[in-house]
Amino acid sequence: MSPTIKDIARKAGVSHSTVSRALSGSALIPPETTARIRQVAAEMGYQPSAAARSLKTRRSRVLGVIVSSMDDPFFAEILQGVEDAAQASGYSLFIASSQRDVQRSQQITRSLLEHRADGVIICSTSFSTEQNQPFQQAGFPIVVINNQAAENFRYSIYHDDVDGARQVTRHLIDLGHRRIAYLGDSLSGRTSLDRLTGYRTEMGEKKFGTPRGRISGRDPGPRLQ
Repeated sequence: MSPTIKDIARKAGVSHSTVSRALSGSALIPPETTARIRQVAAEMGYQPSAAARSLKTRRSRVLGVIVSSMDDPFFAEILQGVEDAAQASGYSLFIASSQRDVQRSQQITRSLLEHRADGVIICSTSFSTEQNQPFQQAGFPIVVINNQAAENFRYSIYHDDVDGARQVTRHLIDLGHRRIAYLGDSLSGRTSLDRLTGYRTEMGEKKFGTPRGRISGRDPGPRLQ
């Protein structure tokens, strides 16, 4: 059983409130007393309780992260960046995959609320304002990443697919290509439509005739022949 603050106080010959203040770095405790108490705590193998600290500060130092799928390479890189930034700021992560299942997402939401995470990062293109209501009602700050309806959230990070597609198309044109096709995926929704828009806009501005592209599974207009 790990030692408690009272155990440290008994061995150091001071009150438990003195131990608590010394371990938290309070200026009310003389430096020599603080050093002695911390040495005793280290010798006894004391580990501070995150749960107790959370009750006192009302902050868990935990961030929730919900991803659509763990095997998505795009979000895998984002998760690495989130973890690096969180650790550097003294936060731990609670990571869960919704697997694009509404019921599973609701269970994860309840778990995050129960563990009182300090904030939630949503790495899901399909996360809706309806799914956000429990977090909003509980006063949880959230940030959405690469969401299909990013403008519906106060804090969101997303890339400009229209401009990105224009840059890619322009690069091919600068290489001398003229017959350029676009093939998208209907399952990616807004992402493919925005890229198709960027492709068509760039091709149209270069006056290479009617730009033609195709999104598999839906008919966006004229198709490549």
